[in-house]
Amino acid sequence: MKIIECSPFRDEEGKISPLQLINGMLEYGINWRTLVKSEDLAIKRLQRTLDKEYTLFRDFAVPGIDAKNCIMVLLGPQGILIMMAKPLKGIYRAKGTEWMIFDQRSRKFKKSKPNFQEIILNSATILKKSLENEGLALIDIETILLFTNPRTLVDTARPRVRIVPADAVDYFSANLQQLPEILDKEDIKYLTELLLRNTQPSEEDPEETGVFPEEPAALLESGYEPDFLEDDTFFPDIIEEEQIEAKPKRRGLLFERKQWMIIGLLILLELIILGLFAVLVFSNFNLPL
Repeated sequence: MKIIECSPFRDEEGKISPLQLINGMLEYGINWRTLVKSEDLAIKRLQRTLDKEYTLFRDFAVPGIDAKNCIMVLLGPQGILIMMAKPLKGIYRAKGTEWMIFDQRSRKFKKSKPNFQEIILNSATILKKSLENEGLALIDIETILLFTNPRTLVDTARPRVRIVPADAVDYFSANLQQLPEILDKEDIKYLTELLLRNTQPSEEDPEETGVFPEEPAALLESGYEPDFLEDDTFFPDIIEEEQIEAKPKRRGLLFERKQWMIIGLLILLELIILGLFAVLVFSNFNLPL
């Protein structure tokens, strides 16, 4: 399985340096490291079965969707799959488009946030709309939630997203290859190039979004609504252009204040360790014979 890296915090080999790990945690929160490990574990299991006919976009950027969700897009002969890998632990229920967690105190299920079904369905809708704008209106996108913690139990009641528990990831990838093929090599190559346009925006036009010619706000203004929406939409609030302030671009090693604070703390910790080591060495030299 070929992997295409889309994250700004990974190198071409998919590795994350210590500095980029700090940057990612500052950008997406402390839990981002756990999400990344879960994503890597899921991909490693998929690689056991899926061969070079499959291409996976890791950390694919979907407009309007928080990048910390680690969206993955898989292209293969069976079509397009959009996935998320989660390291959750506990008892959950996926019913329709709802996502619930079991409350130990009340002994009942209650709605849980974030709603991972809404996130993945919303991502698939935006991606599908972008492909329709490119003339690919007949392509369906399957939505998948992968779980990597064997202590995660999900009770399913006709969910809109396919749920794959940790002990069924290998079965899922093996079963995928048994499904009818709807894309040939040329189709997969064309879709790969199309999605790559989104991961490599033009320097001359920083607002160019490649395969995504419309943002979620533009989709709403055009009257477009996903077929799975009922009373409301999953798109983020629309912000007026006048309220958006352009942020200056950072170049080179110009860090933010939080980054400097963490680097300073790491240096201070290293100095303390060196000081303690020096005290131990000096005390050993002064021991009585």
